[in-house]
Amino acid sequence: MRTGSYLIGLIILLIFSSCKKENTNLTELIPKNTPMVISIDLGAIKSKNTDLASVMAYVTGDKNKGLEKILNSGIDLDAEAYIIYLADELNATAVLFSLSDESKFTKSLKKEGIKFTSEKDVNIAEIKDKGVLAWKEDRGVFLGENRIENQFDIIKSILSGTKETSLSATNEKFKNRENTDSDIDVWCDLEALSLNADLPYLDEVNLTDVYISSGIDFEDGEILVHNLLETNEELHEFVQLLDGEIDADIAEVVPGDHLTGAYALSLDLDKLMQLLEQKDLLPLLDKQLEPFNIKAKELKQVLTGDALLTINDLSAMLPFDYKASLAIGVKDDVTAIMMLDKMSGFFDKYDEDKKYYTSGYLAAKAKDNFVVLVGPSIPYAKEFFTEGGETLEESGYKIKSGKLSLKIDKLPQMLLKNGIGDNPFLEKISEIISTRKITKEGVENEFIIRLKEEKKNSFSVLMQSASDNM
Repeated sequence: MRTGSYLIGLIILLIFSSCKKENTNLTELIPKNTPMVISIDLGAIKSKNTDLASVMAYVTGDKNKGLEKILNSGIDLDAEAYIIYLADELNATAVLFSLSDESKFTKSLKKEGIKFTSEKDVNIAEIKDKGVLAWKEDRGVFLGENRIENQFDIIKSILSGTKETSLSATNEKFKNRENTDSDIDVWCDLEALSLNADLPYLDEVNLTDVYISSGIDFEDGEILVHNLLETNEELHEFVQLLDGEIDADIAEVVPGDHLTGAYALSLDLDKLMQLLEQKDLLPLLDKQLEPFNIKAKELKQVLTGDALLTINDLSAMLPFDYKASLAIGVKDDVTAIMMLDKMSGFFDKYDEDKKYYTSGYLAAKAKDNFVVLVGPSIPYAKEFFTEGGETLEESGYKIKSGKLSLKIDKLPQMLLKNGIGDNPFLEKISEIISTRKITKEGVENEFIIRLKEEKKNSFSVLMQSASDNM
């Protein structure tokens, strides 16, 4: 067996070695300035329909005893493990784990040819091109980045952490995360992350007291993800713009045949314009609207804030081998026609009989208090406007503001590989559904990732796909 393969298998187990037995000694090692923490409950995952043995056998290179060797490594499988993002080192992460038998742990490393040195009470093993492994008594750290100049100082500093200097003792939001019970829990301090990562698009945003927490559960045939964005007062002003109820009639004016994806949105335009004016952003929006011969403030007078996008019968993005629609809510049909007339410079032709506008690749029509745009196939748009067809409402799809649906299994393989990359797990997904709710704390998102194999545990599918791509 290769040392590198064994180490990969070992670290995977370190990451996933948990059955939610809180190890207070281990949480002391998480520095108070840590911007991101991930904890994983292997106990819950193992109790489901998972195939951990075959995955571990694959990554260790030993089909017969790969899992057995890892399980006999001296790691405490009843203690919680953590992955932490290091605040002072860009893109560096560490795995914190507990040992049930230090002697067995050192023997397992020696057996795999991993050499280590001892300095006082700390043992350190540097594994070329993999990282640095260190442990002291029953606590261990793997630093997964060996290009850091002061890597030994960093790993020793983590191992010498105390309760008083830990994240749990200094951040109430992180401490509260211990009440979660998902298979995987993720916690992130966005302000701390923005200060220690190259995120220029967040430079002008006040992220004080803004946190993201996620709970991920692996079920048979699907992955369930619950996200909570906790906002401060300033950011919550923008969040509340999304807290609208979309007009259900919008689903009656867009096509629902061969549905590949859909997204619905309802904005509070009064609040939006107030904020844009306060931030002096209206001139910028006016500039963007110049091709449509409309000013930003005019939009508030004619639009309701509702919008619905559909993607229908997607074969490829180029050359325009797809069908799509966009419906925009307006005050009334008279306003809709006035709006389209004002945009007449954008369109080439107007059908006096059927009352719709066309450009080279788009058709638009005022219908039931909505402006509906369909394309890029003009024949498809004309057919929908003149002869009708299955609407989104008739297809049985239920709309909700903030809801996103994307049928991955209907996306063309060429688009997946060229646009997203060759991802074995992506090929296992049939559909992704996301819903959103605005609360007094911030924004809650629920994701459902449905797999093609409905009876197989999603964690097994994920791990097998990862091992296939190694």
